[in-house]
Amino acid sequence: MNSRASNRQTRAFTLIELFVIIVILALLVATLVPAVAASKRKAQRIKCTNNLKHIGLAFRLFSTDHGDKYPDTISTNKSVVREYLWQSNFAAGYFSTLSNELATPKVLLCPTDTRKLAINFASLTDANVSYFAGLDADETRPSSLLAGDRNLTINGVDAKGGIVEIHPTDQLGWSKAMHRYSGNVVVGDGSVQSLSDSRPGRAGRGGVISHLAIPE
Repeated sequence: MNSRASNRQTRAFTLIELFVIIVILALLVATLVPAVAASKRKAQRIKCTNNLKHIGLAFRLFSTDHGDKYPDTISTNKSVVREYLWQSNFAAGYFSTLSNELATPKVLLCPTDTRKLAINFASLTDANVSYFAGLDADETRPSSLLAGDRNLTINGVDAKGGIVEIHPTDQLGWSKAMHRYSGNVVVGDGSVQSLSDSRPGRAGRGGVISHLAIPE
């Protein structure tokens, strides 16, 4: 009798130990999973920032080779298809003019975006682009918008694809897509800024009406 009682006590103690181990593991998972997810989001945000730095540098290199002008300010008679850009309404068309400077369309895709990577610039469409392009960017206006995350909101409303006119009083914010109510932009001086929806940028920088080509 004493032996059977002892065995029952031993089995009961083992079950308690197992339960404790399961609880500890559950707590560890509950703690580690959010940390891993946060770390992944941070890495993706850094990659997105690097993409935009690359895009900003491409604009500056293009400008150096074209009389200190960005693509949209140069007409077709200067070998850059300004008229085509405005007719097509495709952000992809604009970024394609920087193909020599960008080298690969890979930098046009944010790692948080669900869009697909283009094989090359010849096959590039808006479906392969994560960033809007600022069509009125100017090196003489360092805060003018060169490019930024496409999950843009204007006065609290999701921006539609195509050419969007931005007024000085408009406020730029960000939707939940991609960076969870925050976003990155690269401005005229080539610097990248990370903005949250709680402090959106004033869209019409310097009191100037501007236009953005937002990928559809």
